[in-house]
Amino acid sequence: MALPQWTVNSGHSFGVIQERANVNIVLPISNLSEVTSASVISGDFPSGLTIKDNTIIGFPLEVTRITEYNFCVRAATADGIADRTFKMIIEGSDEPEWITPEGDLKVGPVPSGQYWLDTSTTIWGIKEFVGNDFVVKAVEDYANKPEFFEGEDYDVAVIFVNQEGRFYVRRDERWRIMTSDIMATFFDTKNSITTSFARPANGTADYWWKLGNSNSGFDPKIKKYDAYLDAWVTQEVTVNPEEPFNPQDNQIWIQTLNNSGIFYIKRYSADEKTFVLLDFEFGDTAPSRNEPAAFILDSSYVNFQLEVLDSDLTAGQTHKFFIADDDGELPPGLSLSESGRITGFVDPIKALDVFADPGYDMNVFDAYPIDWGVVDADGYDSYLYDTQDYGFGVPTRQPRKLNRKYQFFVSVDDGVTVAKSINFSDNTKNLGAQVIKEAAQQTADNAGDGTTTSTVLAQYIFNKGMDSVKNGANPIELRRGMDIASRELVAKLSDISIDVKENDQIRQVATISANGDDSIGDMIAEAMHQVGRDGVITVEEGHVMMNLRL
Repeated sequence: MALPQWTVNSGHSFGVIQERANVNIVLPISNLSEVTSASVISGDFPSGLTIKDNTIIGFPLEVTRITEYNFCVRAATADGIADRTFKMIIEGSDEPEWITPEGDLKVGPVPSGQYWLDTSTTIWGIKEFVGNDFVVKAVEDYANKPEFFEGEDYDVAVIFVNQEGRFYVRRDERWRIMTSDIMATFFDTKNSITTSFARPANGTADYWWKLGNSNSGFDPKIKKYDAYLDAWVTQEVTVNPEEPFNPQDNQIWIQTLNNSGIFYIKRYSADEKTFVLLDFEFGDTAPSRNEPAAFILDSSYVNFQLEVLDSDLTAGQTHKFFIADDDGELPPGLSLSESGRITGFVDPIKALDVFADPGYDMNVFDAYPIDWGVVDADGYDSYLYDTQDYGFGVPTRQPRKLNRKYQFFVSVDDGVTVAKSINFSDNTKNLGAQVIKEAAQQTADNAGDGTTTSTVLAQYIFNKGMDSVKNGANPIELRRGMDIASRELVAKLSDISIDVKENDQIRQVATISANGDDSIGDMIAEAMHQVGRDGVITVEEGHVMMNLRL
């Protein structure tokens, strides 16, 4: 027996491991069979990994790009213990994944007018004559007519076929519609169902469909989705065999039939001046709401959040959204925040302008509906004016407003790319932005990363410097102090920096600069390998990115 015999020196690296990859690393110990235990005693050990049976196993959890872990492992035998430090690099180069789908953004209102018959709260009002009284009968709702093997005899069901409601009863293993004629034919009874507000006399009906919502009578819960309230609102309903007198627009009427379990749900249309069958859904849970419209009216308010998923993002970090130059524009009046929220009131869109170029076709509106004349000669309906037919030389009313479609590309990127996109119309502000951008670019050129850090530091140094000048500090001496501190800091960083020499190291830096894109990192590393450290690599700008359109 002996102490654990490590076969590598302290500081040994287990290399680069991709996040979520399966890890199975046997500890480098020559007398492994004698080791009784091994565990991490200090340092940072990647989350998701553990040491079991002298082997590092598991799946490293998400990390931000490339994260280096240093830790110490203690192994023990019967004769004692021995420690060794290790390094492991977990690479997490996931790029943000769009949740908001590409294409037309659904930024408009959610249409109202969706109806739902809530079967969980509706009281159906079907009563069965038992002994000397009518007793409430349970009613099950079905999507279709029940199969013969479903339910038990004397069960009652309700279904809807093309907005027509039907009650069914099961007798002799068959389901039949609850009408007096059908029930008398198949069940050998008379006056089997009575539909009324008043209680039938004893012995006159087997079933009573009690109308009116008192004493367990028919009380349907028809609800309408209200987009403004974002809620389902119960509607007032009129239940009667006769059509309501002087109905209001959208008034709901359930038309019942005498001595029958068939009914119709209707809505009054003021435009058509009649009741029409109501288009509704039914069930015990609310149906999916209508999706927001993929268009917006001018002068409307928009508040829409673009969404991406990036599991690498840590607390305090945020994505930055922007529309780069020549990548389109939002509708006038809207703006995109760095956090990805589109907000604002859409500016009114002008109608056709008689003075615009090319403007109106001033010829008589004659043969084609696309002509732009202000009067017509033959009664055509103009595509460019309102929808009224024009009657032989009668001047038009108003030209139509034309729909506009705006297409734009939204980018999500790191600090230096965001900095490049900042430009102000004010020259003084733009000068300050250019200074910050230069700081970010120099950091990218010298270090390959850290652009966001340099941007934040530059702003902080500027703000603190201005505060010092306001409090009486000499600007020249302040600048000298900054230069001295900068040289000291750079010298210290140079002492602890590690030269990038190996191809894997070049690939890692290139991948970071490429926003975690492994394929680009591999290409740059290969190019560096081919031309050498002093070679020249030419990079041309591309235009491929995630995009959304409005």
